[in-house]
Amino acid sequence: WRNRSATTTMLVAAALPFLFAATAAAVDVGAIALERRRMQGAVDAAALSAVQDLAAADARARDVLTANHAESPLAAQVATGTVAGTGDSRTFTASGSGDAVRVTATYPNPSYFLRALGLRFNDSQVSAVASRRNLGAISIGSSLATFDNGVVNNLTRGLTGSSVGLSLIYDSLNSRLRP
Repeated sequence: WRNRSATTTMLVAAALPFLFAATAAAVDVGAIALERRRMQGAVDAAALSAVQDLAAADARARDVLTANHAESPLAAQVATGTVAGTGDSRTFTASGSGDAVRVTATYPNPSYFLRALGLRFNDSQVSAVASRRNLGAISIGSSLATFDNGVVNNLTRGLTGSSVGLSLIYDSLNSRLRP
């Protein structure tokens, strides 16, 4: 048998650059995926915040992007408009007014190792749309208004089939909330 250690050493030496390049590519692609998830989360939060106050949508969205450490966007656009359609076929139409907000951010992709090889990834873009629908409201108040023998109290008694009224429920809640 001949000594093959020299052959093995040559094969390992020839394979090492490819192994290092594959590792570098895996690290950079992982960093790009992580940055995309981070930016998408920041843009989602910015859209949800902006839709709460459409008059100040731009400022609210930018505040949330900054609070989520998304200082890296090259550009961030905030547009108000409307959402039309149902299911997967919903579309956003920018109109300057409406009940929806679209936040779009363009950011540079990180590159740690492949940049050294002269490879650069294009900038990426993420977007989120949030719409606001006022379907109903509920309010809990204090003893400023009571319904002892009113229509609402009679309706409550009629629906429950008992003599439980709103004043009884309120007194019960009030006694539990006081220290």
